Amino acid sequence: MSVRGGAAVVVDPFGTTALRELAELTGLQVRTSRVWPFDLGPRDRVVSTVPVPRARSGDVLGVVVGTFTPPGIGEAWPDRTVTLEEGAAGIVAHLAGDSDPSGMVVAVTGTRGGIGTTTFGAALARILAEEPLAVAFVDTDPVPRARALLELTEGISWADLAGETGPFLPHRIDASLPVWERVRVLASDHRGMAGLRPGAAVHALACALDVVVVDSGRDLDMAREFQPTLFVPVLAGDLADIEFVGRLRMSLDSSCAVVPVVRAGGAMRPEEAALRLGVEVVALGIERNGAAAAAHGSRPGERPRGAVAQAARAVARICLKQL
Repeated sequence: MSVRGGAAVVVDPFGTTALRELAELTGLQVRTSRVWPFDLGPRDRVVSTVPVPRARSGDVLGVVVGTFTPPGIGEAWPDRTVTLEEGAAGIVAHLAGDSDPSGMVVAVTGTRGGIGTTTFGAALARILAEEPLAVAFVDTDPVPRARALLELTEGISWADLAGETGPFLPHRIDASLPVWERVRVLASDHRGMAGLRPGAAVHALACALDVVVVDSGRDLDMAREFQPTLFVPVLAGDLADIEFVGRLRMSLDSSCAVVPVVRAGGAMRPEEAALRLGVEVVALGIERNGAAAAAHGSRPGERPRGAVAQAARAVARICLKQL
């Protein structure tokens, strides 16, 4: 598997400075060409100020600059065409991949506070990033526990996105996030996350990256807003949790898989929970010497033989099958 990449490609024989500047806003490498044909990478995004080969008319955005150039033999204007003056936002969004959220979104939820969704979500993101995949971990708790857990003291947080009123540009968000163990991290600091749009930010990251792991806590409405590919509820293993997962499955689109993670030490064993639910579950054992490890600075996924890392690795294997 390869990490997402690609360039913003501008086909423009007129050398339009404003169009180049819009391409640079994406944060991607910008390539320019005066004419077709030229080599394209599989993830390159293209805008053109002239007609394109007819076979490419569906995946290139046309930009009219001044004179409308008629197509030649075997050419056509792209199916979607805008003017430079009126289509600036659409041009940037197309080049940034904002219309193509092809990354996987994994929503980690819990049925109660303190059940360990943040630790588990961070461990899952860390393990997926080792594949290697381009991965982000997003924490939606307004209290800055995740940044403390991951020992992040620098880099932007939710509050730094508060002034964004237009579309979030995928690669600009991606490039500005702090990185922990190869994982981009978006979480709260002491300023919280009031007035923000978590759904829009997660959507943008899913356009730029392979996997976005979101810790949505107990807020199922917010988790659904992220349109996850995979739901991972972390359960204590009691009857109320089983009923919760049943209701959750009924409320989701059929394309969204649910993989419950059942903690050991609850009222029922993971095997019994699997029978009651009728789905595969992942067992989360008791972390041996967990308190001592935390006291010595052990972070999520750092102990490869630990219970959290083993359970996260099992979920990661399910994620990889769906990529």
